[in-house]
Amino acid sequence: MLTKHYKQIKITHSSTYIGRLFILLCLFVGGCQQQQLLPDTLDEYHTRLARVLALPEHVSTPVISLDYPSPEQRNINIPRISMPLADFYVISECELAPLIAQRNTSLGKVEPPSRRLVYEATLLHTITRCIELAGAIETQANATLYDALTSKQSHYPKAWANLIQNSQSIRLGLGFSPGYIEGDISDGFVETKAALQYLLQARSTPPLDITHLESQLAILESFRLLARLYRSTQLLTQKLGHINQQLSEYNNDFTCANPAVKTQIKILNNVMKQFFIQELQPIASHINRYQHELAPVLNQIMSFPDIHPSMSAYLDTQTQSFDAYQTAFKDHVGLLQQVLAICGLRPTVN
Repeated sequence: MLTKHYKQIKITHSSTYIGRLFILLCLFVGGCQQQQLLPDTLDEYHTRLARVLALPEHVSTPVISLDYPSPEQRNINIPRISMPLADFYVISECELAPLIAQRNTSLGKVEPPSRRLVYEATLLHTITRCIELAGAIETQANATLYDALTSKQSHYPKAWANLIQNSQSIRLGLGFSPGYIEGDISDGFVETKAALQYLLQARSTPPLDITHLESQLAILESFRLLARLYRSTQLLTQKLGHINQQLSEYNNDFTCANPAVKTQIKILNNVMKQFFIQELQPIASHINRYQHELAPVLNQIMSFPDIHPSMSAYLDTQTQSFDAYQTAFKDHVGLLQQVLAICGLRPTVN
């Protein structure tokens, strides 16, 4: 019912943020102290390789930069329309007047994007309901309602785009995190994918529940899976790229001339097994899955006309980063196989 839906928005105003804060706190305590397995493993892997093959151990510090679109690029102007409140009081059970009055308060004018979207969804629902209540009566109020409905139907996608571009939770989830992919359930892949799908559906399925919307945003902000995914591909590209350069130079002059060298390469095989195959490859497998399953949903979200092109450009940059990571990973496997093959060995898993 309309009345229940309208009252629910007001009642859940404080409880929404309390619940969201609780989710953030739990996930922070449980997971945010982790997320450093990948850089630690890469460092240890390079150290072991360098010792076995007598390579330089120094690796330049990776430069990780996501370059999320600026606030100026994400700004969206949602037109305001004027609707005379007195006209709607004459329609029995029409709750449009108090809803508009709520928006006209100082608090209503500075609401965050999530509450603005829920308000616009509720407004659409209420206008439609009031048109049904007014029936076929030819009144000024009825004509105003139809005009308002047309305008608000065109404004709703802008309010949705405003949420996508300017919600702090989405901004943090896509572009800001100190961590990396862990390769386990703590990454929050299932939750993140469901949250993105919910946001995509929210563009076309009002009315919205503020508690549910805020909980989905909290998931993106808490896990920050996408930001960590993008940071991880950059880290792997730079680290493996440096190691690949060293291995390539090593392979140019390498010969398996005596038993001592062959023993050395057998140790290399063990290092490859312990650190690359057993530790790095599983994380890389998760990175591949996350990119392949999340990118299509994100690309669809960013493809709508009210979304600024800088957002799509940001995703394109991350796709290029993913491609570069895959190339570096493939090249690394080939260089390791080349070293082993010279001594008549093959990579072993067991």
